[in-house]
Amino acid sequence: MLDPSWCYGRRTAFDHLWMLAAAQGVPKQRVSEALESTGLTSVARRRIATFSLGMRQRLGIATILLGEPATVLLDEPVNGLDPEGVWWVRTLCRSLAQRGVAVLVSSHLLSELAQTADRIVVIAAGRVRAEGDLTDFLAEGPRETVASADNLALLAQTCRAAGAEVAKLGDAKIVISRMDPLEVSRLAHGAGVLLTHLEAKHQTLEERFVELTAEHAQYRVTPAAPEAVVADGELR
Repeated sequence: MLDPSWCYGRRTAFDHLWMLAAAQGVPKQRVSEALESTGLTSVARRRIATFSLGMRQRLGIATILLGEPATVLLDEPVNGLDPEGVWWVRTLCRSLAQRGVAVLVSSHLLSELAQTADRIVVIAAGRVRAEGDLTDFLAEGPRETVASADNLALLAQTCRAAGAEVAKLGDAKIVISRMDPLEVSRLAHGAGVLLTHLEAKHQTLEERFVELTAEHAQYRVTPAAPEAVVADGELR
């Protein structure tokens, strides 16, 4: 999908798609079907110059659906879309993939990609830094466990003594690095601590991306360090 801003503004959405359909030898019926698929039927006779950014994005997607392609390339497809439009693009990508269409989405909105993509490719400085199945890709990040207990300070002290790093997460939970939930559970049992919450904390796609591309970032900001859990048995 090309940037939809190239469209001639005085032309209507219907005429724009009709022109492209004719150039490709696509039946005129496909124009109406593409408009309906993208929710633009009601504005088909409006001039493109009056369209919002989100409407232009939908029109751009309509152009790629005209020829029923086997491969679809989308660059920032949800840019300018409202929440319903974002959900629609996600659903469209999944629907195309289920029909056997290869869909490649390039985007900086990683939280959205995490809900859409099956496989991830990370590119930095013109080179592929990592790629693979989304689940496996996120699982390669550092091990962390979120826990809460009746004696949180003792749990933190016990985990630190076993070699883990511990940091506060709000007022009632801690994040334990380099340990999975099973290890934390065993330590808690041995220390006589009753766990009230225990879960594996996986890196988000954004965190994994930043980790892989940190050395290539043009602009750097030093984030605030998390609150540490001190060794004297108190949470501060």
